Amino acid sequence: MNWVIRRSSSFPDLHEFKNRTIRVFLDLQFRSILQAEVVLGLKTPQGRVLDFGAGSQDFKKRMLCREYLSVDPHFLSTWRSLEDIPEGQRFDLVAAVEVFEHLKDPVKILKDLAQHQEPGSKIYVTTPFLAREHGAPEDFHRWTAEGLKELLAGAGYRVEKIVKRGNGISVVSSYLNFSLFRMLNSRYFVFALLLAPVAFVLLLVAHWTLQRKSSSFYLGLSVLASKKGDFENSIHKD
Repeated sequence: MNWVIRRSSSFPDLHEFKNRTIRVFLDLQFRSILQAEVVLGLKTPQGRVLDFGAGSQDFKKRMLCREYLSVDPHFLSTWRSLEDIPEGQRFDLVAAVEVFEHLKDPVKILKDLAQHQEPGSKIYVTTPFLAREHGAPEDFHRWTAEGLKELLAGAGYRVEKIVKRGNGISVVSSYLNFSLFRMLNSRYFVFALLLAPVAFVLLLVAHWTLQRKSSSFYLGLSVLASKKGDFENSIHKD
């Protein structure tokens, strides 16, 4: 399968698709994120954008923005950490795509990010829900929709829209695809070949039904929130 996927150069537990079209077809998490960005209105032009945990900066490729800056300790980026961002820098949109599950203290990070935003500025967060444990380099959290709302509210953000991505079919298909990739590189190769037609049909059905949401079985969450003003924060504390 080396012609389709490769191990991440930074995190051995992660795999990367070599071709974007193949990734959109085989990676339901990724495709569901792209769909949710349309629903959340992120395809409209933005101002100054900070991509937190930017990785290979794939988010930049699908953004229309006045200025794009990034933070990542493991990949080439504008800054290596939040502490490196000069005081007084402000961002109209902060994006954290599949990042917060890897943070030991997400509340602190959110509060630090809020220091670089004015009231009304947006934050865009995606996290997996029913997804395998994976290191980048570590994996700490999974949130429900209500849990993610509380996390953002505790850092001074008001959730404007939250999307539960996918449904039970896409969850099963996603797990099966990952298992097949593992088996194709193991002694269970023949068994994987026998399962492949079933997995392919299920994948087609998953794509066809991906926009049909489920309240309890879903791949992950995509959230758009805005920073509250001081008055709103004082009301929330009371």
